[in-house]
Amino acid sequence: MSYIVGLDVSTAVTGIALLDADDGSLLALSCANTTKCDDMWSTADLIQQKFDSLISVHGVECVDVYVEEDLQRFRKGFSSAHTLSTLSKINGIVTYMARNTFKACPHYIQSSAARKLCGVKIIKAVTTVEKKDPLWVKRQIFDHMTKNYSDLSTITWPLTKPSKTHPSGHMRNECYDMMDAYVIAIAAYKTRIQHV
Repeated sequence: MSYIVGLDVSTAVTGIALLDADDGSLLALSCANTTKCDDMWSTADLIQQKFDSLISVHGVECVDVYVEEDLQRFRKGFSSAHTLSTLSKINGIVTYMARNTFKACPHYIQSSAARKLCGVKIIKAVTTVEKKDPLWVKRQIFDHMTKNYSDLSTITWPLTKPSKTHPSGHMRNECYDMMDAYVIAIAAYKTRIQHV
């Protein structure tokens, strides 16, 4: 069986998606939450553990790896020179680990191109509240994908602990990183079938 691995690498949470390359079905969707890691190397170690887990569970042998292109410019309120530098380092390390683990040369996909292939249309923030919402775009992506890709109905999304305002808990931010990885993987699958 052939597989597609989609990766959304970040300094805090790295999303990982595994698809069947023949029909695009979702086989695994997870993340490595590295917010508590002390440094870049412990971050890399935790992500490697996730890769190893995929190998042990699915025995992936024939794999295409696709990685979301990292930020190349500043985004007001979201990035700094330090963040961009750290992200670039982590991205390089994780991409190299993926190459060694899955025995495949990774490909990069821009997030905007991946979203377009998945049919995601982003509504631009207009109000002050929308503009200040750091999850404005990610929520739109999440809503579109969960409505249009039935495989996602099988996913148990990570939730926060129950509270008075959210008795069942509410979605953790990791959900959006997992979704970004899935978008990359689906875009890779769509690109693959277009060229068959």
